[in-house]
Amino acid sequence: MHDVFREFMYRLTEEGRLPNVKRDEKLLMEVVDKEAEALREKSPPPTEEVFSAQVEESKQVARVFLMLEEEYCEENIPRYFEVAVGLDPEREGSPLDTEKAADISLPGGRSIRTRGRIDRVD
Repeated sequence: MHDVFREFMYRLTEEGRLPNVKRDEKLLMEVVDKEAEALREKSPPPTEEVFSAQVEESKQVARVFLMLEEEYCEENIPRYFEVAVGLDPEREGSPLDTEKAADISLPGGRSIRTRGRIDRVD
């Protein structure tokens, strides 16, 4: 589901919109359906009933996500997703991406280098 939510939020952010249940539920359900079909191709379900039940459960989770995001975004605005630190950027990237790993200072004067993706920056 993480990919579904990320794709949905990318779309909204690219369009300069914040989540809105009434306006965006249809779009989110389309993203869920698209992801479900892609998963069906990779790993066919044992039965159509199992597949339908899994898709409906995913849609229920997505609706809750959308409601919580709408509420959260009343005070917070998503700016960037999957910020790359020491990795290649996803999609077109963001101004926060860096090719270099981050140095993190530890107590006692030591430090470690780390790299990864920051899921979301508001």
